[in-house]
Amino acid sequence: MGRRVLLALAIVIAIVLAGYLVLRVILGGGQRGPGSSASASASTAPSADEARERVVVRSAVGRIERRSADGKWIQLRPGDEIGTSDQIRTAEGATASIDLGDAVTVDVAESTVLNVAELSSTLSRVRLDDGRIVSKVRKAKDYRFRVQVKGSDAVAETASGKFAVVRRGGGAVTVAAQEGAVNVKAQQQDVRVEAGEQSIVNPGSAPSPPSKIPTSLLLKLGKPPSRLRKREADIVGQTSPGAVVSINGVPMTVGADGNFTRKVALREGANDIVVVVEDALGRRKEAELPKITVDSRAPGVRGKVVW
Repeated sequence: MGRRVLLALAIVIAIVLAGYLVLRVILGGGQRGPGSSASASASTAPSADEARERVVVRSAVGRIERRSADGKWIQLRPGDEIGTSDQIRTAEGATASIDLGDAVTVDVAESTVLNVAELSSTLSRVRLDDGRIVSKVRKAKDYRFRVQVKGSDAVAETASGKFAVVRRGGGAVTVAAQEGAVNVKAQQQDVRVEAGEQSIVNPGSAPSPPSKIPTSLLLKLGKPPSRLRKREADIVGQTSPGAVVSINGVPMTVGADGNFTRKVALREGANDIVVVVEDALGRRKEAELPKITVDSRAPGVRGKVVW
């Protein structure tokens, strides 16, 4: 009796063990080994063609945002992807670098608004709404990169090179070539700007003939009266041609020769006036005028009436 029980038990154990081995073999066939895991990872990585058609945030310092379909602004971080027709912006003090496929890198300066308009194997386009960008275009066969400017017919285009575009507050557009050459077009006229040169497109005008980029950034200011009766003052100054100027944070138009004048509203009492200039290369200067004090009250009249 004992032998029969032991024999039956052995048979049961053998059947269970065999079933376990068969089940393991069946399930094991569906598991990924080291080679299949690598294949899966490789299949999810973008191909070379896909990489050429992606806009990706390479780096970001400070706050950079993308406008979503519902109009909300969403913060972007390195590695995030941007779609064509998306609008992006950088906050004050923030900067970003964006890769347009594998052919173009665009450095976005602070307080800049930019739109990605098109990305293809032959042409990529961005639209600068306001601010400053620097684009580096790596040479590729039958490829062009184009920068358009909102509210202007100015266009900068190249197949290879590095160039900057700056415009703030609806004023002039300045295009400066740092490497290679860039074509600048407006009002159905175009000029070729070589490395070390810049061209200025004033509103409604054709591009200026190329000129050397100034070796330094100029800022000279006139001295307004320290005390005024009226609540406004004329701020007069001069900067390098092609630079952009803002007074107390408000951009203004600069003449072709770099001269500027702006009537600034003042409040009663002491007023601070800060002038900032910036050129296409990102050089920046700031100056603060002596305080202007406004006393618009009528002077008191004292006297003795003699009859």
